[in-house]
Amino acid sequence: MTENQFREISRLYHEDADFRAAVDEDARAALADKGVHFDAPGEVRLTVDTEDTTHIVFPPDPNEAIADEDFNVTAGSRHGSVIHATRGGLYHLLGGH
Repeated sequence: MTENQFREISRLYHEDADFRAAVDEDARAALADKGVHFDAPGEVRLTVDTEDTTHIVFPPDPNEAIADEDFNVTAGSRHGSVIHATRGGLYHLLGGH
């Protein structure tokens, strides 16, 4: 996901009730409709910080066994990427691409 895609998804999530409902129901499908695709299989979750709750997402345990077929998935995307937007507008992409 590019920074521009991230900004657009964020804007839509906050301004478009239909898009927000679609993301809340099936984030992977709703984001794919906007051109954002994920290499790794599995569930995609979009979580929004609030005034009194900040979410911290840790990568998986590095000691976890990885099956050979999973090892060939694009580096960093086996378990997903973490994209974080601070209130100051700084964006960080950790893992994935």
